[in-house]
Amino acid sequence: MNTLKIKLLAASLFVVAAAQAQNISYVQQIGLGQAAVVSQIGGLNTADIYQGGVAPAGSHNNMAMQSQVHAGSAGKNYERAEQFGSMNTSSQTQRGSGNDGRVLQNRQATSNQASQSQTGSKNFASIFQTDELNKSTQTQSGTSNAVYSFQSGDASVSTQTQSGTSNFALVNQPGDLNNASQSQSGTGNGASAYQFGDRNKATQTQSGTGNGAFIDQVSNRNVASQSQSGTSNSAMTVQYSIDSNASAIVQSGTLNMASVSQH
Repeated sequence: MNTLKIKLLAASLFVVAAAQAQNISYVQQIGLGQAAVVSQIGGLNTADIYQGGVAPAGSHNNMAMQSQVHAGSAGKNYERAEQFGSMNTSSQTQRGSGNDGRVLQNRQATSNQASQSQTGSKNFASIFQTDELNKSTQTQSGTSNAVYSFQSGDASVSTQTQSGTSNFALVNQPGDLNNASQSQSGTGNGASAYQFGDRNKATQTQSGTGNGAFIDQVSNRNVASQSQSGTSNSAMTVQYSIDSNASAIVQSGTLNMASVSQH
């Protein structure tokens, strides 16, 4: 091989390596005292931060942190944080490849906290928060898990943890001072918790394969817990109209079904 061919080959390899290692980061800030930190290690990761806009009193003092790490050259992780209110914080961390994390704290949002940690591949996490003093924490490890948190009242807490493969978790809390906790391990489990009143508490724990859990609480000061281990179990709790209901479901084994309705 002559010298010219060697030089051309080396240049081609350099261009390919550079293309594989390219990360993209975009930060847009409008307002006063906004802060953003982005760290990317690996390749083909994308991180977007948007702060500011048309908050009622002017958007100010939001904080967003993003970290993406992949040992190879093609992480293909994606993070997006949008904060249009004031004094909100967002933290997103990804370790692996093909993960997708998104946070939206809209123009009515004040002093909310959002945290996402993803380890593994092809996981999806989404947080939406408005109003004040809400906190959402999402932790994922494994493959192809999906988690969603929606909080539109004040001072509610959502904590969601997933490990394993193809699990699904959803929390929707439009009321005030609600607390929801979901923990999943295994494969193909699904859990949903809806709390439309105030001061409600929902706890869902799943391990195994193909279990399904559903909680719907519409009144105030209700407590519901569901625990499932095994395969293809089903649990449903509905509490509404009157306040201060309590329900607990525990399932282990296969193909069990439980339903509680209190109103």
